[in-house]
Amino acid sequence: MYGNRVNQNPQQNQQAQPQQAQQRQQQKTHQAPSSVIAVINAKNKVIDFRDNLNPAQKTDYAMMHGEGGSKHSRVSTIKMFLCDYSAGTGQGNSRTVSCNITVDIAYRILDAARMFALGKMKQPAGNAPTAAPVFPIITESGIDMLMTAYKDMQKTYQKVSDWCKSGDDSAGDQNLKEILNMLQPIGTNLKNGIQCIAKPSAANDANAAPVATNNGTVQIVSQDKIILQNKDANGKSLVTKLNISRQERTKNGQLRTYPWIFTITNARAFGKTQPTGGTTYDSSSMSDDVTLNIMASDEDVYRSFLRITRYIESWENVFCLSAIQQGSGENQARKESRTQQR
Repeated sequence: MYGNRVNQNPQQNQQAQPQQAQQRQQQKTHQAPSSVIAVINAKNKVIDFRDNLNPAQKTDYAMMHGEGGSKHSRVSTIKMFLCDYSAGTGQGNSRTVSCNITVDIAYRILDAARMFALGKMKQPAGNAPTAAPVFPIITESGIDMLMTAYKDMQKTYQKVSDWCKSGDDSAGDQNLKEILNMLQPIGTNLKNGIQCIAKPSAANDANAAPVATNNGTVQIVSQDKIILQNKDANGKSLVTKLNISRQERTKNGQLRTYPWIFTITNARAFGKTQPTGGTTYDSSSMSDDVTLNIMASDEDVYRSFLRITRYIESWENVFCLSAIQQGSGENQARKESRTQQR
C-alpha cells in the first residue's frame, strides 16, 4: 500500500520533480562561494590552497598586499589546509592542520616547481644520485636585520643629503659625529643578516661533483610562526610550522614519483613579544601538537602554484589597480600644486 503511494497520482509526481530540482538549485545558489584556488590529492590525504589576500589601506596603496602591524592592513597570505582522513571522514576521525604563506613565498615555490616540472634538472642514467640545486634560505630574523640596515641607510642618506643642501658648516663636527653613529649599527645588522643566509656546502653545490650519499633533498621553505591573537582558554597561542622539501630519491636510490613533501604542524605555546617588536614562543610549553604531511608530484606542485600566482595577479588587477590609480593620482596632484606655489 505505502510502497505504491507515489505512483497513485503520476501527474502530481511529475509536478513535484521540477519543484524539487528548483529547490536543490536554490540551495546551491545560497552556498558561500569557495575560496579554494588549487587542490592536491593523495591517498587518504588532501591539501588545498585558499584565498586569504588582503588589500593595503588607501593611504598605503603602494604596499598592495599590506604591511601588518597596528598602522597598516593585514599582510596578504595564501592559506593552506592539509587533511588526513586515513581513519575515516567526519568529526573525530579526520585530522586537519593549516598555515599561511606570504605572496613572495608562493612565487618562490613556483620558481622551484617550474625548474623540476619542466625538466630543467636533467636526470642521469641509471640510479646515480644527482647533486641537489641550491636555494638560498634566510631566516625571518635575518630578514629583519637586513631590512633594519636598509632603513637605517635611508635615514643616513637623508641626513647627509640635508646637510649638503643646507650649506651650513657651523655644525659640521656634530653632523659628522651623528652620521658615524648612524653608520655603526648598519654594518652590524648587515653582517648578522648575511650570516643568517644558509651557505651551500660542497655536497649541495650544483656545480660540485655528485655525492654518493646524496638523495637529492632540496629545502624549499621552512617557517615557524606564532599567532599571539589566537589564544586558547589556557592563554596559549597558536603555533604553525611549515616545511616544504623535495627528495628526489628514496634511500635505495630509486627516483620518487612524488618527491615533494609538505609538512604542517599546529600546536599551542606561550608566546611573548621581543623588545625589537618580533614575536616568539617558549618551545618547552608546546602542547596539543599535530603534524601531518603529504607527498606530491612535480606536475601537481607546478600546476597548483601556477594557478595560485595567476590568481594573485588577477586579484591585484581587481583590488589594487583602482587604489594605485587613486593614490598615485592624489600624490601627483599634490606635487603639481607645490610646483605651482613656488
